[in-house]
Amino acid sequence: HLTYEQMYTVLTMVEACLNSRPLTSISNHPSDPTPLTPGHFLIGEAPTAIPEPNITHLQLNRLSHWQRTQQILQHFWRRWSLEYLSLLQQRQKWISGTSSLQPRQIVLVKDDNLPPLKWLTAIIVGTHPG
Repeated sequence: HLTYEQMYTVLTMVEACLNSRPLTSISNHPSDPTPLTPGHFLIGEAPTAIPEPNITHLQLNRLSHWQRTQQILQHFWRRWSLEYLSLLQQRQKWISGTSSLQPRQIVLVKDDNLPPLKWLTAIIVGTHPG
């Protein structure tokens, strides 16, 4: 069970991640992958966070209250990246000649070794069907 403060901490960190997701590119220049995020509307910039060590494998009885909060947050990110992000991808049949990725589209580069707030952004330069 979480205390009010622990739950508030988890939800604040979740809010920071959701408000840092890219909506569109700020610039039309292909070498500038800076995305416009919900955070730009709220605080004028994308929220950022420091990296945290992976503690999802530790037993509950070995965790401090802060570590337990971090463990819950890491479980949330894992589920969010596996479930929600996969829903954002429009899957096409292999026989279809169209791609859901288009040139100049901004994308997140998922890195399983980094928390979601540290994932890089990139701009699609071109696609090669096949």
